Amino acid sequence: MTLYTLPAGFSIHKITKDNQQEAIEVCAQVLNTAARFGKQKIFIKKMYIKMRRTYSIALYHENNIIGGYFFNEDNHLFHEFGIRPSKLSWMEKNINTIKKEKRQMVRNLIRILRKYPGRGIEGVAIFLKPEYRGKGLGKILIHYPYEGLSKDFSYIWGGQEKQLDNLYYWLKRRELLYDTGSCFYTIASIKPNKKNYTGPRI
Repeated sequence: MTLYTLPAGFSIHKITKDNQQEAIEVCAQVLNTAARFGKQKIFIKKMYIKMRRTYSIALYHENNIIGGYFFNEDNHLFHEFGIRPSKLSWMEKNINTIKKEKRQMVRNLIRILRKYPGRGIEGVAIFLKPEYRGKGLGKILIHYPYEGLSKDFSYIWGGQEKQLDNLYYWLKRRELLYDTGSCFYTIASIKPNKKNYTGPRI
């Protein structure tokens, strides 16, 4: 099923049982997971568990997958941090029981969790083969949630490993949610906002 019309020869399709394996293998190759995880099989197995096909997409050139964006609508943001919404007020009242160096980050976490009500979706992985970069295709993938997911979700969130050294680029469109020490968590609204939206119209 083609979702959008792209430049000649390019198309976006949903992830299905038929193309899931190829999409995950291309993702692992592009993100150089063999170097980062020791064994590429570990990352591939992780993606099979974490990625959900319902909203995930693959970007094609002709008949080959060259990029994509994986999502997980089942992983709730509160669950990621082991928090129940009903506990936010308790956390605020007991903030002084938390280690001093972490208090400000926890205050920020509470503030942002209150700021983003509604249903969210986790961005698991975004990837594009190097030879296709600089053609505007990456921007289409980046802005896909704002065009393709805003009817079903209020916000998108995800983790960015520190070793990737790319937080600067994520903060152009998201805000910092939490710093675990090895991973930055970021979040952004994906509700339509024509005044502030600067991405391509897909």
